[in-house]
Amino acid sequence: MTAITPETGGSIAVFDANDIERFRAGDPDVGDDFAATVRAPDDTEIINGVSNVFKIIASGTLSKTVGAGAIGSTTVNLPALGTFAAVPVMIGIVSSGTAGTGDKFIGHEFVVEANVYTALTSGGAVTHPVTAIETMTTISAKLEGDGTVTVTLAIFNVTGPGSITRYGRYYVMQEAAL
Repeated sequence: MTAITPETGGSIAVFDANDIERFRAGDPDVGDDFAATVRAPDDTEIINGVSNVFKIIASGTLSKTVGAGAIGSTTVNLPALGTFAAVPVMIGIVSSGTAGTGDKFIGHEFVVEANVYTALTSGGAVTHPVTAIETMTTISAKLEGDGTVTVTLAIFNVTGPGSITRYGRYYVMQEAAL
């Protein structure tokens, strides 16, 4: 790769072996001495110097254990982020295992039991098959009344056979200029 500095605008560009521009900083066409443009090998513009991105402003983990037939939750308060007028973007992942173990789901995990039977009428024969939620786990962000953000991991162990532990990982993001 070869780096050059054109005389006009003082921008710096990086070209690949085929003389195709891949990166430019201080593009005078954008009108910002610090703008950056990055292009993929197929010449798709990845960063154009004027678009915003989502910056991770907080991340962390939560875990909670609840008994059979119980509902429970745990919440982390994030006052250090300041206050917001709207809930910031949050990506949450829930899992039945820590680190690299257990299935991982974005936002919610539902475990259903298909072999549940109920009666169609009061006192009737218990022969009607239904699908029932066994456990449900969710992770969500909330904007409190004072404008601070909280993240909650909630577990509903409706018909689970015993205690369960669920784990959550969250990433709170805010739109930011490059």
